[in-house]
Amino acid sequence: MKTDLECVPCIIKQTINTLKISGCSNKLSKKVVSELLQKLENIDYDLSPAANSDIGYIVFREVTGIKDPYYDLKRKYNRLALDIYPKLEKVVDSAKDKLYMAAKA
Repeated sequence: MKTDLECVPCIIKQTINTLKISGCSNKLSKKVVSELLQKLENIDYDLSPAANSDIGYIVFREVTGIKDPYYDLKRKYNRLALDIYPKLEKVVDSAKDKLYMAAKA
């Protein structure tokens, strides 16, 4: 599968969503988008969409210096998962079909 023109807006949207999550200023966000648009001028349409999807993250990282914009979110949801894990473990352990219940949980 090759990258199509319809993939380009998704790459831009993905980058904008990353900017929102990271809390970057409007000025810095505009700089990231400007750099991204320049990079997209030379996108290799022969590559898969997955291969091209990291362009936005690369530009984001280069311009902002933020290595992992999702770091705080990942920590938050990992904590939530660890908080409910003991309860889910009890539910699975007490189930007749443990595998089914584990998949359902």
